[in-house]
Amino acid sequence: MRTTTIRRTIGASTAALAVTLGMLTTPAMAAPSVASSDTRPAIVALTKAQKAELQRAVDAQIKRAAKKGTQTAANEVTYYSADGKVEAVAVLPLPGETIAPSYTQTANGITSDWHGCPTFAYCFYENSNWEGARWQFWAAYEGPPGYASNYGFQDRTSSWVVNTSALYIVADDAAPGGTGQWLWLWTTNPQSSASYVGNTNNDRMDRWWAWVA
Repeated sequence: MRTTTIRRTIGASTAALAVTLGMLTTPAMAAPSVASSDTRPAIVALTKAQKAELQRAVDAQIKRAAKKGTQTAANEVTYYSADGKVEAVAVLPLPGETIAPSYTQTANGITSDWHGCPTFAYCFYENSNWEGARWQFWAAYEGPPGYASNYGFQDRTSSWVVNTSALYIVADDAAPGGTGQWLWLWTTNPQSSASYVGNTNNDRMDRWWAWVA
């Protein structure tokens, strides 16, 4: 998003319940057990209303993405590759905050020292100045491009970080009119960042290519 103010236009979603042999299945979208087991002080300090607001934002992120995501923390949705490895993580800011907190797995040896973007990752941000939701990736899409719609942030990128060496990224926008053409937006260098992609490129990224030089 263009401004640094987080836009909370995310609507609530309703988890569908199915009955099989008289037993209720797990809700299809929301994962309250995951959220309730998140004991980070910042999460525990949230009011009941704020926790509900955060859960609605998480549900909306899951619903918006074409690729199946799994809620893995009160404010995180993880996307896995076909072989079960972590491919991407959406990290949402907490209610009342403008910057998404550090990735929960930093305790497992993954540092998060550049605008919240973990070491060896590259990240796209919803707002300028690295604010709003953060989508972080580790895999280099050498060959097929990555599509933002798969992870719920099509036309939602305003800033970025490449916190790894030897990785280059090219961002594209789908040309209007359904022509199948793609318009170049920007190219990143290893270990680089941008606090704002500029008025011309703001909220336009639809896909990206990443490769190791």
